[in-house]
Amino acid sequence: MDYRESYLKQLEEKWEHLTITNDIMFGMVMENKQICLELIQRSLPELNIKAISRITPQKQITGPISARTVRFDVFIRDEERRTFMVEMQVADKHNLPFRLRYYQQQIDFDILNVGDDYTKLAQYPTYIIMFCDFDYFGRGWSKY
Repeated sequence: MDYRESYLKQLEEKWEHLTITNDIMFGMVMENKQICLELIQRSLPELNIKAISRITPQKQITGPISARTVRFDVFIRDEERRTFMVEMQVADKHNLPFRLRYYQQQIDFDILNVGDDYTKLAQYPTYIIMFCDFDYFGRGWSKY
C-alpha cells in the first residue's frame, strides 16, 4: 500500500469514528435546518420556535484589536429575531460561567452599533445553549 492509500485509509477510519462531539461533525449536523430547529425546540420548548432564518457555523466575532475574539460553534437566528448560540464543550476547563458571560457580551456586540440605544437589545433576545459531555455542576442532571 502506498502512502496515498494509507493516508486515505486513515482518514476513512477517522471519519467512521467521529461523533457529534467532534467540532467539524457538530457543525455539519447543525447546518441541517430541520435538525438544528428540532434541537433548539427540544432545548427551549417554552419558546415555541417555528423556523430558523439563518445558521452560521464557526461564526467569528471580532472586537477591538486588544480584545479576545470568539468563534461560536453555531450562530442561529430565528424568524422572530432571536439569536441562539450553540456550543459543544468536551473539555471541562472549570470556566463555564465566565465563558457564558463573555459569549453573551460578544453576541450583543454583534447587535449594537455605535450610537444605538441599549433598549435595542430588547428586540433581539439571545440564548446560549452549551452541550457538554461532562456534568459541570456534578449534580447528575442532564439539563441545568
